[in-house]
Amino acid sequence: MIREMNETTKQLMMTGGDLESVSQHAIESNDHLMAAIATVKQGAEETASASDESIYRVDEMKKGMERLLTSVQNISESAKDMNMSSQGGGERLTHLITDIHLFAEEFKKVNDTIQSVKHHSTSITKVVELSTLTSTFKV
Repeated sequence: MIREMNETTKQLMMTGGDLESVSQHAIESNDHLMAAIATVKQGAEETASASDESIYRVDEMKKGMERLLTSVQNISESAKDMNMSSQGGGERLTHLITDIHLFAEEFKKVNDTIQSVKHHSTSITKVVELSTLTSTFKV
């Protein structure tokens, strides 16, 4: 029985050594796994941080584009208003030019009338002078 106990003890010692070796190997594998998990965790955190930064920058870019679009729309509306104002101004200038031409025609008519009155006045003056001259000779 002592021999069996010695045999069992030897087998237990060998099995214990094997278990210790396997346990040591499991601990080393666990350490490697923990290091790999830590590396993956760090990479995930850095990716999340970079992703947050990217989202922030994309959001800022979107806001900038929206402001730019609003400015372009305002400029477009202003350009439309300026075109309408320009068309109205062009129409008013056309009317003004027409009125100036009408005024020039009326002015010419008035000038012609004045020249006619001047001509008649000169004729009347000559007739009066002639009449005065004739009556002076009759006396």
